Amino acid sequence: MGSWKEYQIEQDEQIARGYIAPERGKKYLCSSHYSDEFLKEYIDENGMDGVCSYCGQHAKVLDLCDFVEHVGGDLADWLEDVDNAGLFLENFLGSDDEDDDDEIPGFKKVGGYIAPSDADYYESSEEVMEDFDLISNNNALNIDLSECLYMERKIRRDLTTMMLSDELSLMWSEFCRLVKGERRYTFFKSPLFENAHPSRSDNGLFDILTELGGVIRAAEGSIPTGTTLYRCRPADEKESVTKFSDITAPPVEYAKANRLSPVGISMFYGSYDKATSLREVFNYCDDKPFYYTGRFHTTQELSVVDLSSLKCSFWMPRYWQETLFLIRFHREISMPLKKGDTGVEYVPPQIFTEYLRYLCRNSQDKPYDGIVYRSSLTGEKNVALFYDNKTSEQILELEEITKKAK
Repeated sequence: MGSWKEYQIEQDEQIARGYIAPERGKKYLCSSHYSDEFLKEYIDENGMDGVCSYCGQHAKVLDLCDFVEHVGGDLADWLEDVDNAGLFLENFLGSDDEDDDDEIPGFKKVGGYIAPSDADYYESSEEVMEDFDLISNNNALNIDLSECLYMERKIRRDLTTMMLSDELSLMWSEFCRLVKGERRYTFFKSPLFENAHPSRSDNGLFDILTELGGVIRAAEGSIPTGTTLYRCRPADEKESVTKFSDITAPPVEYAKANRLSPVGISMFYGSYDKATSLREVFNYCDDKPFYYTGRFHTTQELSVVDLSSLKCSFWMPRYWQETLFLIRFHREISMPLKKGDTGVEYVPPQIFTEYLRYLCRNSQDKPYDGIVYRSSLTGEKNVALFYDNKTSEQILELEEITKKAK
């Protein structure tokens, strides 16, 4: 077979996948043209010192050929031609009228076919570029990239398989329903935790706690030594709040239900700023005459699950779907306490927290020390540390206590 024939076959194969890489060594791009931090990271880590063909700046630059192969390959793995998706034809609805508005609940018409209503469908490469953050701040780069992509009439692959993030969300919802209204202490004997569970597909999912214990690695982080934390507590006029044990995590007999811990389980709840610690307490307890705030600092590095700074992108090298789920999960567990709440809404995250605290290990095979999350009241960071009234002294040192009248 001649070299031209081989080249043409290769070109046809690339077009079928959705892209054709340009000639190598002709153009280079730098990371300044994209806002997605994972695209920027890929360019910087795989580039070399040189001059960007689009802005003329000296920087780390990546061959446009390598960039197209990276983004084109990932898109091709995620999207396919709608003609190859195994969908029913649009006229399956029973009408040949192109303007027919018949609809099937949960489905929509795309490209002459019937697809699930939540399936993303793209008529053009430009639509794909926009939806996947590939529109840069340089028009010439946008034109060059769009000329390399062949993403017309594309739809997500494997439409009959639930996305991992959606399956995790479904399993979490089922778990919440189970432990809030059906089984509180023997939930592990439910069919939800058995292989026969009807919602499970072929992707190897186990029970939701096991799954969370794995995907939580996507949010693994640390609290450095010397980090300042604040904790606020209300007090009556006769109460004395002067020392560490008065302002740290409460004694077991005074531990109330919180979002991540049940009655009787003492944990250190704190904030990264003083205003948030006060606001959190005011939200559920505004009938005390005084509020004391302790300023602490950590005396050692702490391993935490940090849900406060999660960033999700299709271009993440791993954990994309897991992170998408964790963002939803974080939104739920950061909901504020309210007066009069029965506490049943806290049961699922309380169970998960205990599972994380005692049965999970971080990437260094060590136990986690806590969870960092955003306050729904201020947007600032809160932390729940797995230390009680006595053990919290192992990791925290009190700097001062300030008093505020109501």
